[in-house]
Amino acid sequence: MREYYTASARLKAGLIISEATSISITSRGWLGAPGLYTDQQVEGWKQIVDAVHAKGGRMFSQLWHTGRSSHVEMTGGPAPVTAFG
Repeated sequence: MREYYTASARLKAGLIISEATSISITSRGWLGAPGLYTDQQVEGWKQIVDAVHAKGGRMFSQLWHTGRSSHVEMTGGPAPVTAFG
């Protein structure tokens, strides 16, 4: 992912907006979806953002919550948080 995002920074894209990034395990829409809710994920994103900054780019994280389209199979057991409980 670092190479993907730094490629845009090398092209002088200016502001780079990440793909939809889950805010919690109960908001995850599919297995393998990027997240920003564990220390490990934060560290991974930090490496990507640092690389983008090193190339002169700016980056914004598009935070995402899939709501009722999620499922317990995507959360590892916890019920997804939705407006409908």
